[in-house]
Amino acid sequence: MKNTQNLRKFWWFDEWQVEEIESWLGDMAARGWHFSRRGLLTAVFTRGEPEQVRYRCEIAKKSSPDFQDRVDFYRQGGWEYVASYGRLQIFRATGDSAIPEIHTDPQEQAGTLRPLFWACLLRLGAALLLLAAIFLPYSLMYGKYLTGLLLRGSVADFVLIILMASILVWMGLGVFAVFEKAKILRQGLPLEHKKKYGKVLVSKPAFLLAVVLVFLFIAVNLIVQVSEQQYILPLPQGDLPVVRIADLAPEAPLYPLEAAEKLDTLNICWTEHSLLVPRQWNSTEYAGLLTEIVPYDTLLVTSCYEARNNWLAARLAEGLRDYSPGREVYGYDGSKLLKTESAFDALWKYHNGNFYEIIVQEGKYVYHVYYQGRVPADTLLELIKAKLESLEDQLPLGRDGA
Repeated sequence: MKNTQNLRKFWWFDEWQVEEIESWLGDMAARGWHFSRRGLLTAVFTRGEPEQVRYRCEIAKKSSPDFQDRVDFYRQGGWEYVASYGRLQIFRATGDSAIPEIHTDPQEQAGTLRPLFWACLLRLGAALLLLAAIFLPYSLMYGKYLTGLLLRGSVADFVLIILMASILVWMGLGVFAVFEKAKILRQGLPLEHKKKYGKVLVSKPAFLLAVVLVFLFIAVNLIVQVSEQQYILPLPQGDLPVVRIADLAPEAPLYPLEAAEKLDTLNICWTEHSLLVPRQWNSTEYAGLLTEIVPYDTLLVTSCYEARNNWLAARLAEGLRDYSPGREVYGYDGSKLLKTESAFDALWKYHNGNFYEIIVQEGKYVYHVYYQGRVPADTLLELIKAKLESLEDQLPLGRDGA
């Protein structure tokens, strides 16, 4: 008596793995489990006698007008229609050699692969669009994706990049595999119906598990990033990596604490970090008379970045030169910054009246400064040089330091 017990197994195969699907279903039948239908993510097998069964995948739309005629034609030849998987229509027949193959002309079969090829190509394009959508905010916020990745790219971002690259590679493999199948068939050779599939049953679950773990890691990382960001108001005393108004113009009185607390953006410093630029210090200071006529006499906005190496620092400096949102307030763009010969590895300056923008790169350090005041820019550059000379021994504010 036959045991009608059913068995569900995860379906780990993609549409383009035609030969692996045929081989897997045939091996299951040889063990007494006969494929009966497809579930949402599974294949359903019915218990029966172990038997040599051939499974073949035909690429056709089930909704096409001639589909039933095709099923009837194959039935007359000894092939039973079992189930569909996307564009794959799965048939089976006994191992009786008297039953001919569904396709006896390889070159004719090559033409049937065309819809599958375009479907795989469409998925590859969709993966590329998804990748662009994920990383588009960096490009919009920082002008260049690389600049955004340098400033804000966390471990989670790089893990996501690796994941998306893996998905693209997988989609690309599908396109390549279908192309190779068609090439083999056009040469008059049949497909390999007994292809090994063990790697698929291992790699696909591992990949999906990695996807789940990556998104959990990203969620945790975002929470940690928010909790680690530190804002300090007012700026603490002591030697800081950023250039201070007190260093530049000691006589200029900073806005009083009560005014700064009301306006939030006055006389404040904060720290950030990324994987490629792990130490970042920022400060905004205003000094002068707090009146409606003269809102401030001196403005100094400083960012100091320590990249992991000189090459990354040079890329960051070039990215800051090309794009910075602060310029929109003053009505100019990065083309106005001129590269200037100096004692630094690289120096860009913009000057308009008593307003300056300065970008300095020295080794793995980058300084980006907006300055409006009466002290000459050369004095500011001397202060930056002094900061750079002492920066190696300085504790990172908000991380290990005060």
